Amino acid sequence: MIVCDYSWATIHAALDAFNLETIFIYCNRIFELAKGNCIDSNKIVLASCASHTMNRFVENVKKHVDFSTFAERRLAICSFTLLLNCRSLSCFESIYYLMLKIYFNKFQTAEFTNAFNSLNELISMRPIVTGK
Repeated sequence: MIVCDYSWATIHAALDAFNLETIFIYCNRIFELAKGNCIDSNKIVLASCASHTMNRFVENVKKHVDFSTFAERRLAICSFTLLLNCRSLSCFESIYYLMLKIYFNKFQTAEFTNAFNSLNELISMRPIVTGK
């Protein structure tokens, strides 16, 4: 696994140097992996570091959400940590769709409320890590 900042130059160089493959072949291979299919284990996998991924996430969501309160910022951060810890594509999709319903609904409909409650329930089930 190579952790990078997701610059296109780094991605293309790593895929060419280590895998001898294009970005299109790589994307198809990783999609198959996400679906649970076997892939060539001799090839590298690219990953974005958490801080760069969080930054992209926040910058995109900030276009639609104010984040003026601590509770709003906490929900976004905790939601993001749920995504980071997904072990399957279906888990990621479930959480991602809940987040879409919360952050991109213009009105607090029943769908918004259900998504908000479901996401908070998932957040409450996370293990708590303390500094002790």
